[in-house]
Amino acid sequence: MRDALFPARRKQGGVRTAAALRNLGGEAMKLTCHLMSGGAVLEETTISLEPNGQTSWFLENEFPETDTTDFVGTVRCTAPVEGAEEKRFTGLAVEVDAANRIFTTLPVVPVEERMSR
Repeated sequence: MRDALFPARRKQGGVRTAAALRNLGGEAMKLTCHLMSGGAVLEETTISLEPNGQTSWFLENEFPETDTTDFVGTVRCTAPVEGAEEKRFTGLAVEVDAANRIFTTLPVVPVEERMSR
């Protein structure tokens, strides 16, 4: 996929959302990820991925400027389009509840239209 959306939630001392992203191509890329709530972009970050590389992170670590102490929203990650070749990635999102020792996988949904800048 080149553009994906997944739910994000955090409650301090309880639920945390984690994401894992993997570059499906042989060239490095930088994904642009937006933390959103109610359709509004709250914060933007850039995720660097090496060729065929992967990374993982918790919501509060990648979006430190937004108070996610008690948060419900979404994250949208978009791969760059450079020339004729589109960059592609895959993603996994997980909701972790360490207090109750459980985790739940979250849907990562491809988005057809690009977000306007």
